[in-house]
Amino acid sequence: MEFAALMTRCGADFLKVLALPVAVGVSGGADSMALAWLTRRWGGRVLAFTVDHGLRPEATQEARLTCERLKSCGIACRVLVLEGLGTRRLQERARQHRLARLEEAAWQAGAPVLLLAHHRHDQEETLWMRQQGGSDWPGLQGMAASALRGRVAVLRPLLGISPYRLRATLRQAGLPWCEDPSNHNRRFERVRVRQDLGASQRQDLHNLRARALSEAGAEERAVAALLAEACRWEPEGWVSLAPGLLQASGEALAVSALRRLVRLVGGKAYPPSRQATAALLQRGGGSLGGAVLGARRGRWHLVREERGLPAVPLTDQLLWAGRWRYVAGSAPVGAAGPPLLCAPLGPHVSRLKSPAPEAFVPRAALAALPGIWQGGRLVAVPAGMRGLEESGRPAVSFIWESGVPVTGARLLD
Repeated sequence: MEFAALMTRCGADFLKVLALPVAVGVSGGADSMALAWLTRRWGGRVLAFTVDHGLRPEATQEARLTCERLKSCGIACRVLVLEGLGTRRLQERARQHRLARLEEAAWQAGAPVLLLAHHRHDQEETLWMRQQGGSDWPGLQGMAASALRGRVAVLRPLLGISPYRLRATLRQAGLPWCEDPSNHNRRFERVRVRQDLGASQRQDLHNLRARALSEAGAEERAVAALLAEACRWEPEGWVSLAPGLLQASGEALAVSALRRLVRLVGGKAYPPSRQATAALLQRGGGSLGGAVLGARRGRWHLVREERGLPAVPLTDQLLWAGRWRYVAGSAPVGAAGPPLLCAPLGPHVSRLKSPAPEAFVPRAALAALPGIWQGGRLVAVPAGMRGLEESGRPAVSFIWESGVPVTGARLLD
């Protein structure tokens, strides 16, 4: 079976071997409905999640209808509701929120992977927009068939399949689907690209992607080797660097490595530009992308900038500042009274005893760590952080979670 071969290529066979559930993101459109149906035939326990984005009056009813159709095929389904999207960059924000909700739902259901229905045309449109936006080789790799994201792996088994074949599959199976009118609205860039790209342009994009995979793969291996030698990742969410080794590797490779580290420490979705990173490297210090580069005793340290860190209500499994996942119930915190907030330790660290010299931690790194606050009073600190052991407050568990690793985010291609 062709789909079984595609799943094997994505590395999904372990799901059957270990009898693990498979999560599928289903919009109700033809592509995702075909993916859910093919996955059900492939075997295993399939859990479908459809998102009610609320962008159109019909969205809620379409999500319910999609669930009913999936259940009639023997596929368990749950509706996830998006809220607080705002009005700016609506499609992009909706896409980001949708993926975050799907990842969370898959993890809560015990599914180690999330299947998405991106197909050949989606890949081509993504490549075109990235090329027009000036992306370098990593960006021109396009979407990966298998990639890490947060707590799950995202698999896209249909990247080489035409959407026309997916619709033909549904027609043959007698399965209906929903049509989103925004998919034909030329107000959106992706729709314009989808409608305007010719066959020869689409093939040229695949040739470009093949070259990008080769170039970016070589860079990925070189960056991983350099970081293994020149970089030390510290438990408090900061990086210690040997500047001599970094600079001796050559500017291009050093910039590639530093860009990734800035994104990791700063908690941003994307790394800073090569130009801005090259300037930071030449200065040997300064701020960029939510991170600050400093020096001490012949080494550089890259820490999260305290400015801009949020103060938000504490909830179970809160992902704070795009970096730290709160583990609920790790220790009792607070008492009856004002609500608990998660916010940076900030100036509180100035009152802490400095750790031993061999356990040096920049004060700025501690100031950017999450603390639990109540009524303006710090009531708990993160566990396992040097310099906080003797704070006199309960310690609660936070797990580092930055979305994707520094290198090796793409598992297969």
